[in-house]
Amino acid sequence: MPQSYLYSNDLREKDFVKTLYGNKLKITEADNILQLENAHILMPGIATTNAVVFPIDRVLPAKEKSVLKSNN
Repeated sequence: MPQSYLYSNDLREKDFVKTLYGNKLKITEADNILQLENAHILMPGIATTNAVVFPIDRVLPAKEKSVLKSNN
Protein backbone atom coordinates (compact mmCIF):
# COMPACT_ATOMS: atom_id res chain seq x y z
CA MET A 1 0.00 0.00 0.00
CA PRO A 2 1.28 3.49 -0.74
CA GLN A 3 2.40 5.55 2.23
CA SER A 4 0.52 8.64 1.04
CA TYR A 5 -1.66 9.90 -1.78
CA LEU A 6 -0.40 12.06 -4.64
CA TYR A 7 -2.39 14.93 -6.11
CA SER A 8 -1.77 16.92 -9.32
CA ASN A 9 0.54 19.46 -7.66
CA ASP A 10 2.55 16.60 -6.14
CA LEU A 11 3.01 15.06 -9.59
CA ARG A 12 4.54 18.29 -10.92
CA GLU A 13 7.39 17.89 -8.42
CA LYS A 14 8.25 14.33 -9.48
CA ASP A 15 9.97 12.69 -12.47
CA PHE A 16 8.55 9.22 -11.79
CA VAL A 17 5.84 7.55 -9.72
CA LYS A 18 5.75 3.91 -8.65
CA THR A 19 2.85 1.59 -9.37
CA LEU A 20 1.40 -0.81 -6.84
CA TYR A 21 3.72 -3.48 -8.32
CA GLY A 22 6.79 -1.25 -8.02
CA ASN A 23 7.16 -0.27 -11.69
CA LYS A 24 8.21 3.31 -12.41
CA LEU A 25 6.06 5.50 -14.67
CA LYS A 26 7.61 8.65 -16.14
CA ILE A 27 5.87 11.99 -15.55
CA THR A 28 6.43 14.94 -17.88
CA GLU A 29 4.86 18.38 -18.22
CA ALA A 30 4.60 20.60 -21.29
CA ASP A 31 2.44 23.70 -21.65
CA ASN A 32 0.96 23.03 -18.19
CA ILE A 33 -0.29 19.57 -19.32
CA LEU A 34 0.85 16.55 -17.31
CA GLN A 35 1.63 13.25 -19.01
CA LEU A 36 2.11 9.82 -17.50
CA GLU A 37 4.30 7.86 -19.91
CA ASN A 38 2.56 8.75 -23.23
CA ALA A 39 -0.91 9.35 -21.76
CA HIS A 40 -2.31 12.80 -21.02
CA ILE A 41 -3.72 13.25 -17.54
CA LEU A 42 -7.19 14.60 -18.32
CA MET A 43 -8.18 16.17 -14.99
CA PRO A 44 -6.88 16.72 -11.46
CA GLY A 45 -6.82 13.78 -9.09
CA ILE A 46 -10.21 12.52 -7.96
CA ALA A 47 -10.17 11.52 -4.29
CA THR A 48 -11.89 8.21 -3.53
CA THR A 49 -12.17 6.22 -0.31
CA ASN A 50 -8.75 4.60 -0.65
CA ALA A 51 -6.96 6.26 -3.57
CA VAL A 52 -6.60 9.27 -5.83
CA VAL A 53 -7.62 8.51 -9.43
CA PHE A 54 -6.16 10.32 -12.46
CA PRO A 55 -8.18 9.75 -15.67
CA ILE A 56 -5.90 9.39 -18.70
CA ASP A 57 -6.57 9.32 -22.44
CA ARG A 58 -5.12 5.89 -23.27
CA VAL A 59 -4.41 2.48 -21.84
CA LEU A 60 -0.90 2.01 -20.50
CA PRO A 61 0.63 -1.34 -21.45
CA ALA A 62 1.53 -3.66 -18.59
CA LYS A 63 5.24 -3.74 -17.75
CA GLU A 64 4.87 -6.66 -15.39
CA LYS A 65 3.92 -10.27 -16.05
CA SER A 66 0.50 -11.35 -14.86
CA VAL A 67 0.28 -12.26 -11.20
CA LEU A 68 -2.17 -15.05 -12.06
CA LYS A 69 -0.75 -18.53 -12.48
CA SER A 70 -1.78 -20.90 -15.23
CA ASN A 71 -3.14 -24.34 -14.40
CA ASN A 72 -1.21 -25.85 -17.35
